[in-house]
Amino acid sequence: MAVQEELARQIEGGLGIFTRYCVKSDNSCLFASINYLLHSEDFSIPQLRQLVADTIISNPAKYNEAFLDQSPADYCFWISQPSSWGGAIELDVFAHHYCLQINVVDTRTLQIFKFGEDSQYQDMLFLVYNGFHYDPLVVDCPDPASPPQKVFSLANDSHLFDKAVELAAEINTLSSHYTCSDCGAVFHSAQEMASHSQTTGHVNYNG
Repeated sequence: MAVQEELARQIEGGLGIFTRYCVKSDNSCLFASINYLLHSEDFSIPQLRQLVADTIISNPAKYNEAFLDQSPADYCFWISQPSSWGGAIELDVFAHHYCLQINVVDTRTLQIFKFGEDSQYQDMLFLVYNGFHYDPLVVDCPDPASPPQKVFSLANDSHLFDKAVELAAEINTLSSHYTCSDCGAVFHSAQEMASHSQTTGHVNYNG
């Protein structure tokens, strides 16, 4: 279950608060973010992993060994495991499966990576990424009884790109270090955490 973080950006006109929702820091944060944004709680992360595998197997012309850097069968087995991290390949699959543009804002560089952009989809969603962890961005409505807005119109909500970058910059400023929840070790970069995970098998971090 995602939990709301206090850090937020006011949307023009009092239409809501653009904010980050934090999902669990484990190997499934990308899948948890997509699940939160696009599904109800009865849809599971293993189902999203299977969706990726099924898409890859059903489209060998695109998702070939050159694209995946390994055989499709090996990749599908790997991504089906709960210990495997999702990334650009999975974002590409999700963008085209759900027919929307997925915007990933890198908190380190403030670049926005747009998956599905060439397909000119009408809708979009936002994620932030800090080198090892994904979280979803949503707009909380002024009425607390209303659910947050999770999917946006590319035609009408283009101002959210600037807000997403502003929010990512604030996240980067506040997250100057990361702590391993498994052992308490402190790190100052995604590279340090990746090395620690490879050496110890620890995968849970707080930033």
